[in-house]
Amino acid sequence: MPIPLHQFSVPDEWCDYNEHFSDCYYLIPFSIGLDHVLDSVGLGKHYRKDNDYSTYTVDAHIRYLREAKAGEPLTIVSAIADGDSKRLFTRHEMRRGETVIATCEFVCLHVDVRIPRAAPFPDAISEQIQRFKS
Repeated sequence: MPIPLHQFSVPDEWCDYNEHFSDCYYLIPFSIGLDHVLDSVGLGKHYRKDNDYSTYTVDAHIRYLREAKAGEPLTIVSAIADGDSKRLFTRHEMRRGETVIATCEFVCLHVDVRIPRAAPFPDAISEQIQRFKS
């Protein structure tokens, strides 16, 4: 089962004075892509609501490869790159058609929010992470 795609068009207000998709707004669609990953493995908002655990993003790295302009239709393609007992590594591509125009990598940490400290994933979540890992 693939991770759902996130499709969007660049809003005018996300563009800079050069009429390009402004760097500060790239994280928004990438973050929505990350939400799709978390939902797919059972770590979405219901997981936090039903448990005293969540994931915290501890690192994000964006590469800007090509420009985009207002109104352009773009797609975020997301995948799980790796994971261990407490961390989830995801990678995302922003595409215009088949052309990759930007990439983002996230590192998420599984956290016991009562403390708050890193905590191991439950076995069922670890199994899902391995199942979706590319």
